[in-house]
Amino acid sequence: MQFDLISDLHIDLWRDNIKDWRGLGTSLVCVVAGDVSKDTRLTASFVKHLCDSYKHVMFIDGNHEHKASYGDLARAQLDLEHALGSCDNLTYLADATAVIDGTAFIGANGWWTFDFPELAGSDGRMMCMDQFCHKEGLRMRDAVGIWTAAQEQAEFLGNAVAMLNAKDDVGEIVLVTHTVPRHDLIIPSLNDDIVDWSKTGNSSMRDVLHADIDGKISTWCFGHYHSQHVDTVKDGVRYISHPRGRPDDAMYPFYYPKRIDTALDVVRNG
Repeated sequence: MQFDLISDLHIDLWRDNIKDWRGLGTSLVCVVAGDVSKDTRLTASFVKHLCDSYKHVMFIDGNHEHKASYGDLARAQLDLEHALGSCDNLTYLADATAVIDGTAFIGANGWWTFDFPELAGSDGRMMCMDQFCHKEGLRMRDAVGIWTAAQEQAEFLGNAVAMLNAKDDVGEIVLVTHTVPRHDLIIPSLNDDIVDWSKTGNSSMRDVLHADIDGKISTWCFGHYHSQHVDTVKDGVRYISHPRGRPDDAMYPFYYPKRIDTALDVVRNG
């Protein structure tokens, strides 16, 4: 399976954006791993434009799509879903699965478990949640809501993987999350804010692999972390990120889709 991967475009923060993506694609399918913009309508408009540029688009929201709605994530997701409307060639992975030529795409935002890098027990997590609320002007119940969403979405992906393992017409699974699915994909800096690091990823995502009894997961795409582009194999799964980032942390002056070919990935059942 071949597809283009993009994430973390943050088009509302850049002065110069590619206006027309038609002709830029290197394959027929595009996977968007979140954080297009903080404006729901702008994000929806861009995703619809991608639908004019590709045969099929797989989209998952990032945290920036809900930046103004951390207190009610369920409502924010419904608003985004309404703005996206119905495009025949769009799959919003938050509530749907797409199977193309035997490859199943499943995904979730992922949110944060407030323990990246690994902290010392629940006390460290609660400290980070408390400081996060202080920085963002939120209530503790809002942070708990984010943590709860992280647990629920990890469970959702695990259940989806188990279901797809039982389907004979699915030969491989591609996972898409916005946030980082495991600690060892990133290298924390001692100079960075531990609270910012704590909301980098979802440590409960490691349980998703336990549901993959037939080893169908070949590829896991993610975004959110701008400091490096990741393309590595761990435990038989290829983990890939290709973020553009914000103007103050972007790695390259120009950004184009990254072509992925899952035929080159390692499938754990051999």
